[in-house]
Amino acid sequence: VVHKLQCPSMLVLHDQTHPEERKKRKNSCKERSKDWLNICLNTLGELEKRKLAVWAPLPCFDSEVSLKDSLEFLSKKQDQFEGIFIPGWHHIKTEEDRIKLTKECKQAFKSETKFGISSASTLDQILEAAKSGISTIGTAAPMGWAREFKAVAWSDLDSSESIFSKSSKLLDKNGCMDMSDEVYFRDASPILEGCNCLACKDNTFTRSYIHHLIKAKELLAEILIFAHNLHQILRLFQKLSDESALE
Repeated sequence: VVHKLQCPSMLVLHDQTHPEERKKRKNSCKERSKDWLNICLNTLGELEKRKLAVWAPLPCFDSEVSLKDSLEFLSKKQDQFEGIFIPGWHHIKTEEDRIKLTKECKQAFKSETKFGISSASTLDQILEAAKSGISTIGTAAPMGWAREFKAVAWSDLDSSESIFSKSSKLLDKNGCMDMSDEVYFRDASPILEGCNCLACKDNTFTRSYIHHLIKAKELLAEILIFAHNLHQILRLFQKLSDESALE
C-alpha cells in the first residue's frame, strides 16, 4: 500500500495521551508510537524508490524523563525522516512551556530538521509557533471561529495591531468580531474593507446581511464567515512563510 501513495509526505501513525492519564498508559503510548515508526521506516527502506518525506511524531513529553527518552530515540534516526511532528503542542498550558519544548526539540536535531504541529487554536499560538521556527502549522481556527459567528477583522500582521487599538471593544482576543452582535444590524460595509474573499469581494455580502442570516439561523452565515476567515488565515500563513524564507 505504501508504495502506491501519491502524496509527497506522510506523518507516521502515533498514539497520544491526555496529560492527566496514568504513567502506565503514557509509557504504553510512547512505546507503541516507537514501534510504529520503526515499522514505517523499515517498510519504506525496503522500497527501491522512496519518494515520501517522512514526518516522525514526538510520542510523549509529559515529563523531562520521557521527553529525553523520546528525543534520544528520534535523534538516532534523524537521517531517515524530514521533520518532527509535535502532537498536543496546543494543549500545553503556558507559552513559556511551549517555547521551552520547541527549543529543546530543535537543539536535539540537525539545523535543517523541520518541525510541525497539528493544531494552533488561537491567533497567538499561530504567531508563537511561527516565531519559534515551526514551519508546518495546522489549525481549525477559521471553522471554529465561524461556528461562533466570529469573523477575522485583520488583514495581516502589521494591520492587526492598529485594528486592535482602534476598535478593541468590538474584537476578541483573536482579533475577531462577533457578527451576531446587534451593532452590525444596519452595517452596510463588508466584513473587512479591502478583503477579496467570497464574502467581502465587491461588497456582495454586508455585515448587516450576515447578521440577518445568523438571526434567521441560516447555515449560509457560517459558510460565508468561514470563507472569509480561511482567506485571511491563508494570507497570514503566506506572509509568515515569505518572512521565514528571508531569514
